[in-house]
Amino acid sequence: MHKNRWVERAKNVLIALLAVILLALTVLALPVKTVTDTPWLAALVRPFASLMGISQGDLTDTPMADAGSVTGAAQPVAISVRNPAGRTSFQYSFSTLDTSFEQFGAALGQALETAQETEQTSALRVQEALGKTSVAFCYPGEISSKLAASWLHVDTDLDTQSRWFILAGDGVYVTLYLVGEELFSCQTQMRAESLEQLLQSCTPDGSFFAFEDAQSRFDTLAPLSLLPGQTPAIHEASAANPCDARFSDALASSLGFNPYGDARYTDDAGNTTYTETGYALSISAASELTLRADGQVTRFRAASGEEADLVECARSLLSTMTSGSLADARLYLTGLQTDGAETVCTFDYFLNGIPVYPSGGHGAEIRFSGASIVQVRLLLRTYTLTTQTVSVLPPAQAAAILPDGSELGLIYSDTSSGVTAGWRS
Repeated sequence: MHKNRWVERAKNVLIALLAVILLALTVLALPVKTVTDTPWLAALVRPFASLMGISQGDLTDTPMADAGSVTGAAQPVAISVRNPAGRTSFQYSFSTLDTSFEQFGAALGQALETAQETEQTSALRVQEALGKTSVAFCYPGEISSKLAASWLHVDTDLDTQSRWFILAGDGVYVTLYLVGEELFSCQTQMRAESLEQLLQSCTPDGSFFAFEDAQSRFDTLAPLSLLPGQTPAIHEASAANPCDARFSDALASSLGFNPYGDARYTDDAGNTTYTETGYALSISAASELTLRADGQVTRFRAASGEEADLVECARSLLSTMTSGSLADARLYLTGLQTDGAETVCTFDYFLNGIPVYPSGGHGAEIRFSGASIVQVRLLLRTYTLTTQTVSVLPPAQAAAILPDGSELGLIYSDTSSGVTAGWRS
């Protein structure tokens, strides 16, 4: 009887073993793309990746945010409200900008969603609209209306590139003005009285657009330069290089590289390189990161070649790369260029809505071929605001030394001597 019990157990073990072997053979017979694109299959075969000729990196799921949870690859860096009492503006503070965008952003979404056919308009019409009950949203760079709508979780039929989105009460309904290199306007189905109610609680703070200055001190500036009522108090900032060995290895691992294998190399200057089939990652001692990928691989790939999906893929990858290192800064989309099947997204660092300009160019540049990321260039910097404030010239003095037609705005400059704040020159 005892012997029979052991025989039964042996049979059960053998059956289980055969089932596991059958499952393994079935998985091994699957196309590689099916395995790498299916998370539970990738996890199952990861211990046997070398037998299938698959790199560990291809079986690593690099997090990409769900499109439904996106707040946007960029948010407005200035919001200005005009009501019967006067003008109030929100800028130079992330907390203030975030709060005001939560309050007024839904109105922009409603306007984009209900916008009718566009027609070209003039700078004078735009200025007249800003003098009415209105709210204006300024983004860091020109973005498409479809992209702005996707961040607000609405659809739009508009196909324009704009930096300024302006909602103005015009009779019964709100008119949407779209200001970029070209100027457009369109009627919406949002009622003007709803906009008036939304904006009525704002208290004037003395801010104004350059074209609104009654004393003509800012006539030489770009008309939509948004000026504070008094000289702003800007916090000092410091910059640090986060790329020590621990940070670099953790970053490489998050991107699917094996930071402990033979493919990791650090030279005498402190530059570290990670390589594997189809991919190469290098992080310089000066915190400059370059990622290159074969355009045929799928680890860094957008859901589609649509603009919104490309930007979200870029934003999500940058979020992974900069996790824990941004401190007080944010990376915002500042440019998008498409040439055939190639698309380039540029991002820049911002501190309290003020752009940070490093000596090496943009904060990040992500290049797509179709829907696949083929190259990333990223300056890894940790920017921290201090409690100290820095003195800047009064706006009128700063405007006097700018070339005609320039936009007056504050910037941070990140150079070898440190981070300085001042007016854009």
